[in-house]
Amino acid sequence: MPLEASVTKPISISQALRQAIELLSEHRVGVPRLTAEVLLSHVLGVEKSHLYGYPEKLLSPGQVDHFDDCLGQRISGKPTQYITGVQEFYGIAFRVEPGVLIPRPETELLVEEALSRASRKERILDLGTGSGCVAVSIKANAPATSITAADISGRALRVARRNAAEHGLPLDFVRCDLDTAFQPLSFDMVVCNPPYVPLKDLPGLQQELRHEPSEALFGGQDGLAIYRRLMATVGRILKPGGWLLLELGYNGRSAVEEMFSESEWHPPIVRADLAGIDRVLAVRRT
Repeated sequence: MPLEASVTKPISISQALRQAIELLSEHRVGVPRLTAEVLLSHVLGVEKSHLYGYPEKLLSPGQVDHFDDCLGQRISGKPTQYITGVQEFYGIAFRVEPGVLIPRPETELLVEEALSRASRKERILDLGTGSGCVAVSIKANAPATSITAADISGRALRVARRNAAEHGLPLDFVRCDLDTAFQPLSFDMVVCNPPYVPLKDLPGLQQELRHEPSEALFGGQDGLAIYRRLMATVGRILKPGGWLLLELGYNGRSAVEEMFSESEWHPPIVRADLAGIDRVLAVRRT
């Protein structure tokens, strides 16, 4: 057992945290203190502040066993979000589970760009919705819009539906491969965070990424396969003057910009994230 506890020797919150941090550090798990705090808060069903407000409170034997199990899963490489089942995104708590991509902070920029361009009562399509984090976040902040969330994965759509329902937000959900299910000129805006990790980068990826669905991560050998497929058809479903917003992979800007025809699209606009990486490309249909 990783934690030094038994029925005859209880362990306090502060002791459990200290031992967990040491254990995670020993196994080179990133941000060991934060990881220990998140996992222990999950086990106890409390906010992180509770851990430091009641440091001498004792864990029950069942809580110790549960915490041990969570630590073991994290040390094996399972992402913290899959262990707790929750990830915050754009100020909203989202349910996540294995088989569904974990929302990333950098994708919040895609939501910001959508909200900055959306007008009232627009029809917006979120392609490859995954957990529904983008679609739900847009709807939560622009309630007059009509949002459709699409994904090829039935599992992802089930999780997205649950997230929308838990936050009381009405969205339409469609299972399809990219934009194949939609009629011409159906939407005022299409947003998409496509798989863009190159398969050639697989050998050097972090262990945690190997737990996430490969179809939501990898975009062919060069990371551009889904962009190519999307650009061949997405103009069909956008109304004239409609916006297409795409999240970009690292160093993906130039290759994606080259895919736009000057006759069908206005010049693309690219916004960098806080790390200075070109992250979101916005382009308007002529």
